[in-house]
Amino acid sequence: MQRRPASTPVTRRRHHKHYKVNIKRLALALLLMSLTAELVWAAFTSPYLYVKNKKVTGNVTVSTSEILGRLAISPKTNIFRVRARNARARLLRNPVISDVELHRSLPSTLIVNVTERTTDFMLSCRGKLYEIDSTDVPFRMAKQVDPHMSIVYCDFSGIVLGKQITDSSFVNASKCLILAREKHIPQVVKIAVDQNGDLCLNVSDGFEIRLGRPERLAEKLGIAAKMLNQYPELRQRGGYINITCVEAPAFKLND
Repeated sequence: MQRRPASTPVTRRRHHKHYKVNIKRLALALLLMSLTAELVWAAFTSPYLYVKNKKVTGNVTVSTSEILGRLAISPKTNIFRVRARNARARLLRNPVISDVELHRSLPSTLIVNVTERTTDFMLSCRGKLYEIDSTDVPFRMAKQVDPHMSIVYCDFSGIVLGKQITDSSFVNASKCLILAREKHIPQVVKIAVDQNGDLCLNVSDGFEIRLGRPERLAEKLGIAAKMLNQYPELRQRGGYINITCVEAPAFKLND
């Protein structure tokens, strides 16, 4: 038997692609890059783009002069060199200010839009009075109680203006106020938390709602709202509702 000759391997030729450099296109690209760099440099150095005007909006209680002082933009500052994050951080050091937005209006005006905190209720703690916003942040000391505001009475330490309060007694009292509003209990004058953490809510006519431990608050306040609606004489004569035990609410009227 004759063997077949081994097949001769086929040599494959590799075809190399040859690229031609387009001198004109390359020169044009380099020229455009150079022009762009010059424009950027001019934008960051031109006196035409110095911050010459500063406009402050949204401030009510914080003066414009204080805001501009905290902004701390030196003369001959290019409008594109204003670091919004740093400027915003400086302004937020004022606890009354909750948010800041900076906008550039070319060629030379910087617009500062300020959002201030507003008082949701007040806090009396260890002989000091604070204004509290809706996020439980104390932002300003007060000299006297605002008769149109609800006030929370607590006893704890470590209050820092501009920092959210996390003390459990205060958090429970704040939650109680929110739930009282949701249950349409009108004219909440004060909420007091005693040394044991028990809650007591007072309405404008001196009527008390004793809630006890801060457990099942929504249910307790729902019962209180229903009793006040069903028995209007409760508020007319004064006294209290005791809902420390949800299963056995009770009330007492003044003589």
